[in-house]
Amino acid sequence: MQDVLNDYIDFCSEERLLPSKAVMRMQLAGTTFDFNVKSNVYYDKVERGFRTHQYLGLYKNKSVRAIGKVCAIIRVVEENGSIRFTNEMGELTAERKQIIDKAMNDAITCGYDIRHYEHRYFFVEKFYETNFQKVSSGGCMGARIFDLEEILDFDNNKSVPDTFLIAEELKKHSWR
Repeated sequence: MQDVLNDYIDFCSEERLLPSKAVMRMQLAGTTFDFNVKSNVYYDKVERGFRTHQYLGLYKNKSVRAIGKVCAIIRVVEENGSIRFTNEMGELTAERKQIIDKAMNDAITCGYDIRHYEHRYFFVEKFYETNFQKVSSGGCMGARIFDLEEILDFDNNKSVPDTFLIAEELKKHSWR
């Protein structure tokens, strides 16, 4: 039953039917973490789908270690020697194309072929260091969604705090 519910939520999210004012999607970022933070980008296979979110958190060593506000989402795949870009949100700039190319090359050094399988690139304004610790036993097996409004207890009627302030506040909280 939970799988059916998750599929429905994913569908509603992809159709932009759910609010995303203060939703953080946590992604696993072990071997690529340093590149992700330095380049302000995270990539994942398109087939994994995603829920609408405004913030992206990078998980490593039992904690969300970085958070950034999503400013662009671009789907990319190389076919027959040429790269196809599909904008989902934000702008595809020359700088972002360069970062995508660097990500494709960096992934090879980590043992991943992201060039020939369509990936979604999540660009953030800037990743900020945080330490939102998982206190239950074991690591995470995949992405997870957090409602920052609920965790940080800020008023929905007011504007969302600056990402740096969110990162600082998350250091005071933990999750299971």
